[in-house]
Amino acid sequence: MRAPEMYRKDRMGTLAKHRASINGHVYDHETSIFTPTFGSETKVRANSIMKTEEVIKQLLQKFKIENSPRDFALYIIFGTGEKRKLKKTDVPLLQRLIQGPSKSNARIFLMDKDAEEISSDVAPYINFHFSFLKSILQRLDEEEKMEIERIMAKFNTERAFILKCLQSKRAAKTETTV
Repeated sequence: MRAPEMYRKDRMGTLAKHRASINGHVYDHETSIFTPTFGSETKVRANSIMKTEEVIKQLLQKFKIENSPRDFALYIIFGTGEKRKLKKTDVPLLQRLIQGPSKSNARIFLMDKDAEEISSDVAPYINFHFSFLKSILQRLDEEEKMEIERIMAKFNTERAFILKCLQSKRAAKTETTV
């Protein structure tokens, strides 16, 4: 009788590299690292007194994540692209209710604690094409160079005026001392 294909000696090398799936997300048993697919959705039960930290723990338990809850934070990502980190004292359920039921307005994501927040000033530019953003950056660079030239010209004019005033004061002082 032949061993099942999964346990055959010639397949053992690939078996060690195999990753298991927990709730549809990739989990590497060797490193205990959880790798969810970006934007994956799940639901957890939260009540009106659960703080951010408790919801994070509940999410980690649901996906059997062994990483520390201190490594994660909840972020609200608005439809505009703005990203805001929820404080430890925030109530995620209340935040979700404030934003309304539509996923297009805002969604709550579990992300690395050190993820960078995106302000409402920057958020509108996130969805633009790279070439368009590059042209905006070039235009801003040109404006910056023109502004630097304008300031340098004004500085040189003011400097020349101050030097002229100083020379006239010295000339007036030397004439009166003789």
